[in-house]
Amino acid sequence: MYKDLENQKFDFLILGTNLTESALSAFLAKSKYKIIQADISKSYGGDCKNFNLRDMENFMKELSEKTLKDNYLSNITLLTHDIKKEIEPVLEKENYRQYNFDLNPKFLYARSKSSSELIDSKASNYIEFNSIRKIYFMYDDKFLNVPFSKSEIFISNDLDLLEKQNLLKFIYSVMKLKNDNVDVNSTVDVKKDIELDDDFLFNELKNNLNIKAYEFLGKHFNKKLEDMILLILSNQSANNQNMTVDQMCDKIFKFLNSVQIYDKTPYLLPQYGSSEYTQAMSRLSAVHGSIFLINDLLEFNIKYNKDKKDDTCGKFIVDVVDGEKNEKFVLNVDKIIINNSYLDDTSSQVKFEEEIKNKIKNKSNDYVYKYSAFYSIKHIGQLLTNTAWPNYYRVPKNNSLINNEYQLDAIRFCNNNCVVPNNRTLFQIFIFSDINEKDENMFINKAKNIADNFINKIVKDMKEDILNNYNNEEFRKKCEFSRIKIIEEINKEEEKKKEEEEKRKKEEEENKKKEEVEKKENEEKDKDKDKENKNGENNEEKKEEEKEKDNKNEEKKEEKKEKIAGAVYIPPKRPKTPPKKELISLNPEIIIKYELKQKVEISDYIEEGKEKENSDIIFTKNNYISIDLDEYFEESFNILKQHNLIKEEKKNEKKEEKEEKEDEEDEEDNKLIDELFDEIELDEEKEEKDENKEEITEEKKEEVKEENKEEKKEENKEENKDENKEEKK
Repeated sequence: MYKDLENQKFDFLILGTNLTESALSAFLAKSKYKIIQADISKSYGGDCKNFNLRDMENFMKELSEKTLKDNYLSNITLLTHDIKKEIEPVLEKENYRQYNFDLNPKFLYARSKSSSELIDSKASNYIEFNSIRKIYFMYDDKFLNVPFSKSEIFISNDLDLLEKQNLLKFIYSVMKLKNDNVDVNSTVDVKKDIELDDDFLFNELKNNLNIKAYEFLGKHFNKKLEDMILLILSNQSANNQNMTVDQMCDKIFKFLNSVQIYDKTPYLLPQYGSSEYTQAMSRLSAVHGSIFLINDLLEFNIKYNKDKKDDTCGKFIVDVVDGEKNEKFVLNVDKIIINNSYLDDTSSQVKFEEEIKNKIKNKSNDYVYKYSAFYSIKHIGQLLTNTAWPNYYRVPKNNSLINNEYQLDAIRFCNNNCVVPNNRTLFQIFIFSDINEKDENMFINKAKNIADNFINKIVKDMKEDILNNYNNEEFRKKCEFSRIKIIEEINKEEEKKKEEEEKRKKEEEENKKKEEVEKKENEEKDKDKDKENKNGENNEEKKEEEKEKDNKNEEKKEEKKEKIAGAVYIPPKRPKTPPKKELISLNPEIIIKYELKQKVEISDYIEEGKEKENSDIIFTKNNYISIDLDEYFEESFNILKQHNLIKEEKKNEKKEEKEEKEDEEDEEDNKLIDELFDEIELDEEKEEKDENKEEITEEKKEEVKEENKEEKKEENKEENKDENKEEKK
């Protein structure tokens, strides 16, 4: 197997299978570059990985024992100390395959660079998506539902009239600024009938494009709208405080342009997790001829090729050792694309010779920290959740209720997203540190408290929803429609009380009936005795009456039996009184906490006499901070442009070749068409000649017939003459 690789020259060695590397591999393979892609891991995907419950347990054990060989995930610090207590009780009761934990979820905008690239490359055929059904942001002590369309803004109970008017004006101004050609027939309500009576806000936007976004919004809107626009519509990350008005308008335009394409909200999420993105791009790359090496026992030693003679030899020689098969082989490579995590001291499986090391420069060792936690909540009690689709929550800094110094993001997964069983809800929480964060331990302690406060608030709200909507039939129908199996363990104490009361009532009624029956029997006996004494003669009539009564009683018994035999079981009705708060338990059953590190800036490979654009070693980075998939694709596009990997000359040459080929094909087609027309004309001439010949032959036949007739007539005349002569003789 490996001997075949030694006899080839590869244009690129790509170390890593993160989404950026996978996208670069697919784009370069489509451009007919020769690619070999490798990853020191048990599976591809980089930081976009998904685990079922059993894999999650093994992964966490490897982290705690420090036996994990994965450069992407080596920056994870496990904060849950006793994993067995969290996971093993659940594994004993339920199927571990019903759980799906996404380490680094990424949203896809319905209309964006990444979505168009996935569709154009047909990589989207390998992915199934679900939509984020609702988006909430926290203001004061409430979660406000964000409206997306004109109609939803008017209906919203979370905004007053002035706020609705200001929000609509702002949205119209952004759409007018970024899109001159507005589609009036579009399905998006926000785009329709854009007419501004007052152009003040539009002019303010146009004249202040380089101002910081939060300064502009602080002047024109209150705190509620400012948070809604910054955090939700423009999707500002926690560490991007320098976003300008122009950048904000671009993001808002992308957000609004993606609304109501596949659903109300602009966000899509893969049904089986973000690893589906890397899986799709890797498949696309493999279809175009890329070779993959995925093994956690691989070792790479990268050197310059000092014996390079011609273009058939690459610039680098890479000695590769497969520890699993105990085999060695050499790769001949021109350029290398490598993830920045392979430069960490923890990575001893990728080595550079000293000449190359001296040219690699680390810009800084500053990190951004991301605290992440999973809370799997089991539904016990009358849990009537309002949706089975994923929801997204965002809490701005310094909220009074949660008491958070850092921004908090959370995704709520339910069974419709193939993440948890039917009777559970999974919350995944992300808290990002500031770029200048120095005390890591202090950040972790604060983040833990913030996450716990958020979950307590969520559970409290869920309980209130249960109590408020307990007798609402429409609410129950929505739950049934969303395919949540509601686990009902209604107030047992109240049921017992009701059962006891019903038993008492039944016993009292039975006792009363017995007493009444006994009284009637005694009265009848007394009457019968009196009648017997008075009228002994009427005994026979009484016997007949008794027989008739017995017959009627028997008929009634038979009718009752028939009714019971054909009866349908009607379940008992739910009690009108809702259960008490104490009896509704929403307990987090699985709690997994961990922390991720990400370098602020990646390394550079600088070679004397060469610009950065022509460097032979290109570094990529992990992206734990943003939830937007576009940032991965933008990074890959920027690398392609900066390093001239897909040059315009090649594109022009290809276009010219295509045009020449098309012209040649057109000429050949024209020649063939002319020849065909000539043949058709010749055939037509032949047909005409044949027709003329046929006409001539027919005319000749008629002439011959006429001549024959005339000859026969003359012969007949001569014969008649001879006969007449003989007769005369």
